[in-house]
Amino acid sequence: MRIQDIHDIVRIIEKYGNSENHSLDFQELAEHESYFANFYKTLTEGSIQSDAEMAQKIYGDNFSPAKYKTLKTYFISRTINNISFLDVSKSDRSDYTKAIYKAFKYQFFVSLLLTLGSRAGAMHFAKRLLILATKYEFHSIIIFLLSEFRKDFLQSGKEREYRKYLKLYEDRIQLVMNESRIISLEEQITIHFSKSLFVPDNIGKQVSIAVKKVDKLLKNGDTYFGRISYYRLLYISNQVNGEPLKSAAACDQAIKYLESMPHMTPRSRFAEFALYKLENYILARDYKNGKKAAEYCSKHINVGMNLWFSYKEYEFLLMMQTMNFAEAHKIYNEVISHERFESRSQLLRDKWQLLGFHIKYVIQSNSSAQRMDHAKFKKSYLIRNKDFKERLFDSPTYRKDKRGFNVAILVLNILVALEENKLDLLLLQEDALSSYRFKYLNEKHCHQSFILLKLIRLVTKNDFDLERIEKKASALEKELDTHKLAPGEIFESIQVLPPQWVWSRIKAILASRK
Repeated sequence: MRIQDIHDIVRIIEKYGNSENHSLDFQELAEHESYFANFYKTLTEGSIQSDAEMAQKIYGDNFSPAKYKTLKTYFISRTINNISFLDVSKSDRSDYTKAIYKAFKYQFFVSLLLTLGSRAGAMHFAKRLLILATKYEFHSIIIFLLSEFRKDFLQSGKEREYRKYLKLYEDRIQLVMNESRIISLEEQITIHFSKSLFVPDNIGKQVSIAVKKVDKLLKNGDTYFGRISYYRLLYISNQVNGEPLKSAAACDQAIKYLESMPHMTPRSRFAEFALYKLENYILARDYKNGKKAAEYCSKHINVGMNLWFSYKEYEFLLMMQTMNFAEAHKIYNEVISHERFESRSQLLRDKWQLLGFHIKYVIQSNSSAQRMDHAKFKKSYLIRNKDFKERLFDSPTYRKDKRGFNVAILVLNILVALEENKLDLLLLQEDALSSYRFKYLNEKHCHQSFILLKLIRLVTKNDFDLERIEKKASALEKELDTHKLAPGEIFESIQVLPPQWVWSRIKAILASRK
């Protein structure tokens, strides 16, 4: 188990643990001096990310790997034992989360009593648990309970009750199978976005077919999570097929449904669909409603939860697209300084590093306006950033599954090379960008970005002469201002900076040399 994962478990136990009933007292550990206590204290400091660092910190340079492994295993074992003493009921978690905790705890009681021979006692708790599980659609628990009731009536010879619970059991199995098919259709679409930032051409057709299939399946058996899968697919279908406002309307339908099921719906699920609305308003350039959606998200998402990182990414992109760069800089610092950031996936951390380079470029160049004052031009000196120079500028990586990253990297490299007057390197970057766009990008789905790339091509073809460039660029500039965004251009990070801003910055750099 990774150090970050152990830290997450400790964090949960510290937050929801019962101080009057526990097997491991973290407060006492904080005051003690021992290898075991030092493991806890070092873990909660949050600065250690690897086992090698942890072992060296606790034992010094001459540590024994075997001793460290034993210490770590013992700490994990003692920590896990505390989970049984969690008290979620007094927390600020949603009713649904509390119901999950209560239901699975009682299922454990029922299972244990049955195993140890107290069937009558088990059935007493089972009747109460069935009411709770049915209210919250805990299908696995319901099936377990119905099976036990069926067995109970079978053993007592009560044929009428037996047949009743057999029918309930079989109906529930069919309902769960139907829901499982619906969720599987959703997962077959969304799994792609978990492994890649690229939106393939055929995804629109695939998700449209999935929506029709799910709509039909819901008529055979409508469940809460089946309905949620339907709305997620509907939102994706409209978005990838170029209808962001219809996608936002689908999210409104989902939120209306959630409001009709308050006992099933935690705040985070309202926030999920508000987040999808935020995506679509960015795509539709409806920044007024985008800011409203962002405010709604902030009220429904707890800081540090997984969805919070997604929300902050979209809020960052909204601030960048509206050129509110100071606020975008604050969001960037808030995310990378959060205690859970280092435990996020490598893909997410890479993405935030890329976003960070972009906002640093803007802030350091003092270029906060869309149409810059050429007389006040200032270099960004981003090339002096060691991480940027080593990871992106000197040796950018072009991988198919990071195609959006690569376009953003190349555009940023071109800006830096141009302001540093490294024209030979700029030409290499521009050639790579030109080759890359035809190999990996689809002009139909990234048209606005293609326009920007054509403008960049004009710069090199006209020997960096601003007067010649401006004469030939007017039609493209007009098209750049009026063409609508495609989903991939924002959410694949092809456009981190608004293309109009990038083009204005290029002209400002060229004008500064006159």
